[in-house]
Amino acid sequence: MPARWLWVAFTLRFMLGDLKGTREVSEQALACSVSDPSCRCEAHHAMGGTLLSLGDLDASRHHFEAALAAYDEEHPQRSALGSDLGVFAHAWYAHTLWLLGDENAAVARAEQGIALARRLDHMYSQTLALAYAALLHQMRLDTERVLACAEAVVALCERYGFAYYGDWAQALIGWARGQERPAEGVEIIESALERLDRNRAQARRPYYLSLLAETYSRLGNRDRTASILDAAITMAVERGDVWWLPALYLQKSELEPAPEREATLRRGLALTRTQNSRGLEQRILVSSMTSSI
Repeated sequence: MPARWLWVAFTLRFMLGDLKGTREVSEQALACSVSDPSCRCEAHHAMGGTLLSLGDLDASRHHFEAALAAYDEEHPQRSALGSDLGVFAHAWYAHTLWLLGDENAAVARAEQGIALARRLDHMYSQTLALAYAALLHQMRLDTERVLACAEAVVALCERYGFAYYGDWAQALIGWARGQERPAEGVEIIESALERLDRNRAQARRPYYLSLLAETYSRLGNRDRTASILDAAITMAVERGDVWWLPALYLQKSELEPAPEREATLRRGLALTRTQNSRGLEQRILVSSMTSSI
């Protein structure tokens, strides 16, 4: 079926950080799904993830809801690369929900994805669900749950030989351990990013760079922190990978003197309102309580 091959193209382009190409492929998949209802789950899922990355959160929610409505657990649907589509949709949708400000629903979705993977007894989908849950818990700043999920991902990848998600999880482990041992955290994150680079995996790179910048900041290395943030912001804007861009502006503002800080916070706050990213809007508002923003 054409949509199955489009899923492969979607995955490859997303992994390469090519969101323009990812959106084109997602639109083609949706067009195919009009005449082939069996492809609706993966087509809407692909568009939901694409629009999340592009910062169109309300539209992302619509497509993830459509993907889950098209999924039938009694007849599990797998993507062309092997993951269960229901698990994947629950897991990724959790990120959209957190950004939209619905933390409880986000955590519930992540847990539904993990539970579904376990019911299906599908180890690859369980690895994926735990990886997405670990990232969600980092967004929530829940270090304990980040470590629990990410360490489980690493163990599954080592046991079954799964690629990619183990490196993703290691970056999150580096952030979590870097809360108390920043030098160790920097080493873990940089090693994970180097491995992702060797596989040309650029998906969510501005987000991962934000973790690295935060950890360098804990070391007191302001110059390196600023350099990483500038590179991440440039990359996010150029690629359209803007879902985490408000958080990057917040981090950048913390390195700036008052006048520049206020301008950067305003830029981040304006972007959260364009995206309807209430989760990051609240974070910026809390940070800016001492300013006149």
